[in-house]
Amino acid sequence: MSGAFYSARAGAAFIPANGNGWLRLTARHPDRLDPCSASEVAVALRDCNDVVEIPPSDLQVIRSRLGHSIHVMNASDLTLWLLDATLSDTTRQSAACELNPFFADAEIVESWRGVFWWEPLGPAADIENALRLASGRQAKSVVDHLVHLRDRQPAIANVRGALESVLVSNVVERQEVNQIRNYVRGHLLHVAIVEEFARMERLQSGRLMENICRFPLLSNEIAEKDWFKRWLERLNPASDEDTTHPSTESVIENGKNVVLKLPLLPKNATSGGGKTILMELTRELLTHSGSQSVDIGPDPKSP
Repeated sequence: MSGAFYSARAGAAFIPANGNGWLRLTARHPDRLDPCSASEVAVALRDCNDVVEIPPSDLQVIRSRLGHSIHVMNASDLTLWLLDATLSDTTRQSAACELNPFFADAEIVESWRGVFWWEPLGPAADIENALRLASGRQAKSVVDHLVHLRDRQPAIANVRGALESVLVSNVVERQEVNQIRNYVRGHLLHVAIVEEFARMERLQSGRLMENICRFPLLSNEIAEKDWFKRWLERLNPASDEDTTHPSTESVIENGKNVVLKLPLLPKNATSGGGKTILMELTRELLTHSGSQSVDIGPDPKSP
C-alpha cells in the first residue's frame, strides 16, 4: 500500500515510513509521528470498521481528514444517543447540548447528512421526543437539523429505494455494486439528490439530471453511467418507465449480495428488519466514505 489510512474509531492515522514500518499520527498528539510496526497497526485497528485509505498526502491533509472524521463520528454518536428512547431524558438532553456546536461547521453538517440521509430512520428512532428534549435545552441547531431529517424521510426512502432497485437489477455487474455504493456515499450524491427530489414535485427526469449534474463532486464520467441515469429516471413519477421499486426494507431482506445496513452497523451486524433506530441502534459508526480492507503488509520483525 502506497498511501496512508486513518480511522476515527482508532483516533489515529498511519503513514508508510521510508523503508519498512509505519508512522502513527494521533488526534491527541497531532504534531508527533511515532514509529510503529505492522503488527502494532493491526492491533490498533483490530476492532475498527471505519478504516479509510487515502492517496499519499502531506501531513496537514492527513491531520485534517482525521480530525474531520472524528468530529463526524462524535456528532453521529451524539445523534444516536439523542434518538434513543431507552436512555434517560437527562442523558439525551446532554447529548443535544454537546451536539449543537458541531452544526456550526458546514463540512461536518454535510458529512452528518451523508450518514443520516443514507437510509430512513427505523421505527425506534424517537425523533419527536428528541426534538422536545433538544428544544428544552435551547439546542436550536440540533432542532433545525432534526426537523430537516424528519421532513426528508419520504425523500430519503425514495432515493435509496430507487438506487437499490437499480443495483439489484441486471444493469449493474455484481462486483460493481459495493463500488457504486461507496462512490455515492463518499461523494454525498445521495444528499444532493434527496434535497433536489424533496424540493421539486413530479420533476421531469431531464431537469433532475440537469440540476444534479451541476453538483461539484459529480464527474462527467459518472453522469453518463447507465446506472446513474436509471437511478434518476426511477425518481421521476412522470417517466414512461415503470417507476415502482421495492421498498428499502424489502431490498434489504431480498437483495442478494447486497449489504444495506446503515453506516452505523458493524460489518457482522444483522438487520432486525428495520425495527430499531438505523437498523439496530448501535454505537459502531462507519464514516460516510465507507470502510475498506487495508493491507498493511508484513511485519518486518516477523521471521
